[in-house]
Amino acid sequence: MTEPLVARHSLEYPGGYTRSVGDVVGRYLTGLRDGRIEGARLADGRVLVPPTEYDPLTSAAVSVDDFVEVGPAGTVVTWSWVANPRAEKHALDRPFAFALIRPDGADTSMLHMVDVATPDEMSTGMRVIPHWRSDRIGGVSDIEAWRPYKDGDPIPEVPPLPFSENMGASVTGIVTSGRLDYEISAGESTTRFLLGLAEGKIIGGKAVGSDDVYAASRGTDPTTGAPTSISVDVSDTGVITTFCIVNIPGLSDL
Repeated sequence: MTEPLVARHSLEYPGGYTRSVGDVVGRYLTGLRDGRIEGARLADGRVLVPPTEYDPLTSAAVSVDDFVEVGPAGTVVTWSWVANPRAEKHALDRPFAFALIRPDGADTSMLHMVDVATPDEMSTGMRVIPHWRSDRIGGVSDIEAWRPYKDGDPIPEVPPLPFSENMGASVTGIVTSGRLDYEISAGESTTRFLLGLAEGKIIGGKAVGSDDVYAASRGTDPTTGAPTSISVDVSDTGVITTFCIVNIPGLSDL
């Protein structure tokens, strides 16, 4: 039996993953950049924070005309302590809590960090207030973290944004950096197929008692579920059955 091939791969978008955000999410991110938390009021009166483009219960479209400001204070609904944050994974370089926080006036919660020194300072139901960054760009990281808050205390001022030519413009897109490192074990049928390619041939497989040959790698017959345990060398010529045209150039074509 051939030992399955194991390979390590990395998926990363050079320069970050770029996407447009649309009117609803764009309105929410614009509010964060400007130092406020906004939610969408749905037809039944619920306020959704963060807002989605559709009501999760009715699928009705959400309108930016129904946005309301919430908070800034909120309540911890539940939390989990991070004792050993990792520099490449977490935004804070010290122990903190991940928490679901329901801003005042909202009916849903948002996931964020609470900046306290020990888990003894955390509790479900505790009151918190956002600590805003001064270099806000329109994202959830514009809130550096939430901190404990006592009702009646003064609301901290939001730091002013540095001057920018885009001040006042709506947020229309985001760029997110990310990298995924993963390991894949090819399995017996895929290993057989890949080793065949290395030798310059195409190897398919079929199940016992079947005349249907499947290539490339398919571990089971899709009609019966039987293992395709019999190897079959197939021709290196064939017929196009379907195709698509790629209009986006690859990195090597830029």
